[in-house]
Amino acid sequence: MESHPWAVEWEMPESDDKWFKIITMNFVLSRRIQN
Repeated sequence: MESHPWAVEWEMPESDDKWFKIITMNFVLSRRIQN
């Protein structure tokens, strides 16, 4: 999982998905730390 496919989702417009970006970022960072 060297690549960051979630980076593409980051281009989503600011709306109700804003919280989703924050959770996704924290989730990815958590997985990177565990791996």
